[in-house]
Amino acid sequence: MQQPARPKMTADQWEALASSWALHGMPMGRVKTARRCVEVGIQLLMLKEVTPHGQFLDRVNALGFGANLAAKYMAVARRFRGAPVAFFDAIGSASRLVELLALDSADALAQGKAVQGLTLDRVAQMTVKELRAAVRLRNGERARNAGVLGHNRTAAVRLNAEEERMLRRYRKCNAEGRAALLQVAGLLEQAPAP
Repeated sequence: MQQPARPKMTADQWEALASSWALHGMPMGRVKTARRCVEVGIQLLMLKEVTPHGQFLDRVNALGFGANLAAKYMAVARRFRGAPVAFFDAIGSASRLVELLALDSADALAQGKAVQGLTLDRVAQMTVKELRAAVRLRNGERARNAGVLGHNRTAAVRLNAEEERMLRRYRKCNAEGRAALLQVAGLLEQAPAP
């Protein structure tokens, strides 16, 4: 089934919309409260829907937003648009709300449920730094638990310059050359002579 065509905005409609938002509620720059953050994100999502392809970032910049900030506001709006008023009252600031985006189970927290020992009352008492640390801790515990359950993750290996050169040589070699390089490196025992 074919999607309906997005409505196109004329330059005059865009100017009217931008000036209306600038005068009546679309703040230029950062917002302070969590509720206002969601409202601005919804407005940006609406703007994205009606903007022709390739012009959204120009229009966002014209409103005084950077691309990253607009993306955060839109992500917040998508995720927390249906959250109850008590959630926004507990969260308070837009900074805390943005930090909750990284929490995988923030939707349950928005509904008032405890998430891995984190409750709305506890979040209301935290600073942004403390909340960021708590979210990282919760996500780290979840990752460690997933590793225990059998989802093995490989750690990044840091190589020095000599090891990097050896690895590049190893990758370029055929099977015999690779075996010779491993013998030189001392990682492969020589096969006994017949």
